[in-house]
Amino acid sequence: MEELKIIISLISAICGLLITLLTYLYRFSKNKKVKEKALEMILITNKLIPYIKEAELFINYTGIEKKEYVLTKIRQYAIGEKISLDEIEITKQLEEMISLTKDVNRKKINKPWLET
Repeated sequence: MEELKIIISLISAICGLLITLLTYLYRFSKNKKVKEKALEMILITNKLIPYIKEAELFINYTGIEKKEYVLTKIRQYAIGEKISLDEIEITKQLEEMISLTKDVNRKKINKPWLET
């Protein structure tokens, strides 16, 4: 359960930074297309964390199934909100988050004194 808390806090931090960057682009861009795309990415990124939290609760799912669950939920959200979805970019972001959390968990297993 401690690992889940660490994973969620890392993902939240990453999403927070991403949202900050996208908000900056949205506010200061003069290009209408850039503003639209930034707003869409903000909306989608805001949905990533709740979907990841849901997926992490599925104990009997594999990592691939959890990832596919999150991507499916994001697709459904994008369709419902009529947002154009760059699945390659979303998949890339999700895989970066997964890679980071795996790295943190590996370090924690190898160095138990890091436990809080």
